[in-house]
Amino acid sequence: MTRYIFISYSHLDQRTVSGIADRLERGGYSVWYDRDIQPGSLWDEMIKSKLRDAAVVLMFISENFVKSAYCRLELQLALEQKKNILPVYLDRARFEDGLQEQIDRIQNISLMPASLDECLQRLQKHDAIQKCLGKFHSTRPGPERTYYPHGAAIDTVTFNSVKDHPVYGDERRFLRVKLPGSESFEPAASVKLRPGQVYEFELLIHNNAAATENGTAKSARIAVHLPEYVRPSRMSEILAVLSSVNASPPQIWSGIELHCEKTLFLTFVNASAVYHCGGACDGQKLSTSFIETDHGFYVGLDRFDGTVPAGALCRVTFQVRATEESGEIGYTKKILKKNGLPDGHVRLGEVFTVRTEFRNLGTFDYRNVGFWDMFPEGMELIPGTTVLRNGRHPDGLKMEDTIHDGTGFKTGTYGPHANAIITYQARFTSGSGRQRVGGSIAHETGMSNFWLPVIVEPDEE
Repeated sequence: MTRYIFISYSHLDQRTVSGIADRLERGGYSVWYDRDIQPGSLWDEMIKSKLRDAAVVLMFISENFVKSAYCRLELQLALEQKKNILPVYLDRARFEDGLQEQIDRIQNISLMPASLDECLQRLQKHDAIQKCLGKFHSTRPGPERTYYPHGAAIDTVTFNSVKDHPVYGDERRFLRVKLPGSESFEPAASVKLRPGQVYEFELLIHNNAAATENGTAKSARIAVHLPEYVRPSRMSEILAVLSSVNASPPQIWSGIELHCEKTLFLTFVNASAVYHCGGACDGQKLSTSFIETDHGFYVGLDRFDGTVPAGALCRVTFQVRATEESGEIGYTKKILKKNGLPDGHVRLGEVFTVRTEFRNLGTFDYRNVGFWDMFPEGMELIPGTTVLRNGRHPDGLKMEDTIHDGTGFKTGTYGPHANAIITYQARFTSGSGRQRVGGSIAHETGMSNFWLPVIVEPDEE
């Protein structure tokens, strides 16, 4: 099995973590983490399985991580399974119990805002990380379970566990794809996407139990995780999960790796989802709730109430379009001051304003757009002066004083032609000559970095 890095983190730290994961993937490393999947959802067992199969667990420890019961559970599972753990400290967080003593025995990396590149260099030199270079890991269906021949008398509720179905073959790969120009769905492990093409998927729901009173599945539901975009440097999957409270096992999953030669954006084709079964629900159009929510969609035969009788076989078909949209950012950063000095010059001790403008020049939305700056030594923020102006807040919204501390802040989604302006006041309390103020804009498809040169002049006195 191909080796990969499992990333454990608090979703409150997603901006920092996704930036590091993105750079690792751009470097050719195989990385898996639960992008946009919330803990405590239908996907929990699959996430735990991914942790078990990982070659190394990259654990981003922070105050948010320590306070999260789900993150602590992932840490405990990794320790119990004797996984190769590499802790990365985002701040000075400490566990208050025996977990900290166990973590202290492991070589770790401290990540501070000024040492991002150094952190990445150290990660890339780590032996376990090196072994995850250059490959994508295979999307395996799971979990491991008992498989039966077609026609077997199965006395318990179990889904998609027949290994030789006359139509569907091995039911473990219950998420299948019909490629453009093809007439049938195939249980592919991976698909290479092409721009402008529509791909049709089929999700199989087969209760393999024999027709007995105890063979009816209860609270059966499905969910599909569709990534918003796919790009060459990132391992992406479309994943399906099927669960039932009285099935054995209670949750199963199947996925297909998605590859491409250039960044493609994936969208659900409106009104394409159709439910197929032998009951009253046959032929009904489905909403996108089974894709848009982590908690899934109840299935059924005559009603969508989670009840699936023994032997019932249902299917969901839906379409996904891959589009090559143009993405382009306009970005300006400048200093506003009234000191009579040339542009880009400030006096030591003088208060000046930094103005940053982000503009969406492309044709698709930029989501979760975040800003943060990197101050040179001697530059300090004037508290309470950071203001955001955009379409929702044309008169300005005062922001927290986090633009410079490595945390930054997110400002929302920006459609084509939309913009955002960030201003704040600062000053140099020490230093002279040429300095650089760093600026970063992060969004769901990547991150852009910029530098603003500043000349610090001595105080006139």
